[in-house]
Amino acid sequence: YERQELFNGNLPRTLIDTLERNPLLVNSFQTGQKYEKEYKFEEAIKTYEKCLHDLSIPEEDKIGFNILIGNCYFFLSKLKEAEKHFKESLNILKRAGNKMAKLPVKSAVLGNIGNISHNLGKSHEALEYYQQALETNRKIGYEQGVAHNLNNIGTLYNELGEYDEALR
Repeated sequence: YERQELFNGNLPRTLIDTLERNPLLVNSFQTGQKYEKEYKFEEAIKTYEKCLHDLSIPEEDKIGFNILIGNCYFFLSKLKEAEKHFKESLNILKRAGNKMAKLPVKSAVLGNIGNISHNLGKSHEALEYYQQALETNRKIGYEQGVAHNLNNIGTLYNELGEYDEALR
């Protein structure tokens, strides 16, 4: 589900751009994807980390690989590791140019960090990330993302016993 959400959040275009700029990463990327499809997430992480640490790729191109690594850690229930990579993506996004083009990726990363916070029992922190993702999705007019974020926010309020807020 999380992987699909990343894809819906425009991650493939980010990775395609990276791979077009550096075709030497294509084999490693495809190997990582193969491992993911086989649920061999540890192997996928090692493969993506090779790409991440390739000195020939610019810092901005590391956003996608950090997200892929974070996603694999999420599937392995290694939430702190996943969070570390998602937050690194946010840090790179803050320094990146053309911020408007990066908003779909930012939204996906914020939502993923919200999911991690939710799973770690940090409800108020999760709510902040979900609301940031919601604002970002509204800004870019991504209605499916808006609906997804509202669902997450409603679920969280319901779990907190704030039923009127959940219903709203």
